[in-house]
Amino acid sequence: KVPIMTGVRLKALVRGADRIEGVVAERDGAELLLQAKRGVILAAGGFGANPAMRARYLTRAPDVECGVGRACQVTGA
Repeated sequence: KVPIMTGVRLKALVRGADRIEGVVAERDGAELLLQAKRGVILAAGGFGANPAMRARYLTRAPDVECGVGRACQVTGA
């Protein structure tokens, strides 16, 4: 099972001799050292909730309804 943490800001990767061994992160103002057993997965959201970035970077009008929910505004893929 992989724990999923949201609202966490990555500050640094912890490097070992031949692999990434963990991360230094910040959550709610507290610094965390998270050690990895088998690997580190990094993921970041897109900018779908940011109207200014949608207007600047998307080729279609940023607030056009395009079918299923807000699928046209998903920008993290």
